[in-house]
Amino acid sequence: MKLTRRDLLRLGISALALAPARLFAQRVCPKCIPIALQLYSIRDIAGIDIAETFALVAGMGYTGVEFSGLYGKDAKTLRKLMDDAGLAYCGAHTPWEGFEGDALKETLENCQTLGGKFLTVPWWGVDRSVDAWKKRAEWFNEKSALCRKEGIFIGYHNHQWEFKDHDFDGVTGWEILFQNTDDAVTHQLDIGHCAAAGYDPAKYIRMFPGRSRTVHAKEAGGGGVIGKGSVNWPAVIDAIAEVGGTEWFIVETEERPDTYEDVRACLENLTELIDQC
Repeated sequence: MKLTRRDLLRLGISALALAPARLFAQRVCPKCIPIALQLYSIRDIAGIDIAETFALVAGMGYTGVEFSGLYGKDAKTLRKLMDDAGLAYCGAHTPWEGFEGDALKETLENCQTLGGKFLTVPWWGVDRSVDAWKKRAEWFNEKSALCRKEGIFIGYHNHQWEFKDHDFDGVTGWEILFQNTDDAVTHQLDIGHCAAAGYDPAKYIRMFPGRSRTVHAKEAGGGGVIGKGSVNWPAVIDAIAEVGGTEWFIVETEERPDTYEDVRACLENLTELIDQC
């Protein structure tokens, strides 16, 4: 039986995941990296009828979705609805509490049932010292070791403050975290937040090669529509293609969570930008 690219994605099969970070020296065609939608982008309407949401998102041309909650349904039901729509589960934003104690087992089981392997802590309290960032790195290393036993990667997603509010003699809190974590801890860079903080997203993708397994494709300004703001997308896409080890572009826009218009425009514009690289 011949498997399509979408079949492989649903099964979670990717050659990129099997390669160590040091091998990401050969350019990957950015057109080969699938594009998913972080459902938080349409948070005001996604949960009204999640089956309809999946159908609409797939109809736009998205290949997968990233969750930020389960919309009042169990993982098995959501998996069927995604399969029916032809969507892959590229992961979820999961609060750090979901990796503690008894909650960890449920978190990992849900991820496996949904057919994914990427879980990302979307936010954490503000650390004000180098030692605090190093302590956080220890936590990620510990949880990563537990997750990897189940074939799952844990990562961290930034906002602006990990950069502009945490610069220690020219070294950001974001850098300290990833300099002190294992390669298995995913560097989920939010492109828009990084750029809005006044930093260069491409620089950080290159700084941690092979670890940007999932990337949040978000604009800085421009009403949150990719291609309309200040992000240097050609430089970002080039860095992703050359060293990112990226398995998913994940579109996120936060300006208008009650409409599908922006997520459609983001997909169209990102696809065009990728085609030009």
